[in-house]
Amino acid sequence: MLTYARELIQLIKRIFCSAIRKGFVQMVQTFLVDENGATAAEYAVLLTLITAVLIAAVQVLGTAISAVFNTVATQLSARA
Repeated sequence: MLTYARELIQLIKRIFCSAIRKGFVQMVQTFLVDENGATAAEYAVLLTLITAVLIAAVQVLGTAISAVFNTVATQLSARA
């Protein structure tokens, strides 16, 4: 009985390991062929570039707007 149980366990291990290997190989093949990951990476790069440009624009415009408000404030206080 013990020998039968050991053989059964070995058979289950072989089947399970074989299924895992086949599943892993199929998963790797699908990953290499599928281009959705590359598209997502491209979108992430574009989003990063757009964000960097927007941050730079806000900093430049913020400085310019601050200068305009300071000029207006100075002129208003000089007339008062």
